[in-house]
Amino acid sequence: KTTSHTRTEFICALTQKPLAYASQVKYMPTGNWYMDLVFGNKFFYDLYSNYIVGESAPIIYEEKHLTRDVILSNLEIQLVSGRGIFRMNKEHTNPFGAMHGGCHAMVMERMGNVYAKHQLSSDTVVLKAMQIEFLKAAKGTIHIDCETIIKKDDEIHVRVLLKREDGKIFSEGKLRFLSSCHVTRDTI
Repeated sequence: KTTSHTRTEFICALTQKPLAYASQVKYMPTGNWYMDLVFGNKFFYDLYSNYIVGESAPIIYEEKHLTRDVILSNLEIQLVSGRGIFRMNKEHTNPFGAMHGGCHAMVMERMGNVYAKHQLSSDTVVLKAMQIEFLKAAKGTIHIDCETIIKKDDEIHVRVLLKREDGKIFSEGKLRFLSSCHVTRDTI
């Protein structure tokens, strides 16, 4: 398989020092013959981006203040069992109608955050690390399961699965949280 890698760095506006980074690896072929044909061939990709999407340059949207949380407003959480349901709508999808990868991450982070706070008996937690494996395109109602991988002192490693109703897994996340009452610059 061919891979592509993206790294995003987050810099403090005041100090210009790095705060965090995110990296993403994509594997080609994707497993979908249409996407592989379009995105794996420059001619077809140019045709898609210029004539179907109608843009040759990335679209830069005007900054807007969000009036509601588009993830949390569609998430139902059963705290004790570590389970939840996420109801997707058009705001959460890519142009092909599947759940956007960033939404996978946000749903996992929100669900994992609530689960970690409950498991650590803490009012607040801080996400220290996240790793996600995207296994198949997610559509429709997403069922979420959280489980503890490791729990020690004020730290917990959580597995978050996004699944179909029949149990087939869309994506698996491994998240590490710290109870924020013990967070210092050195622990992050």
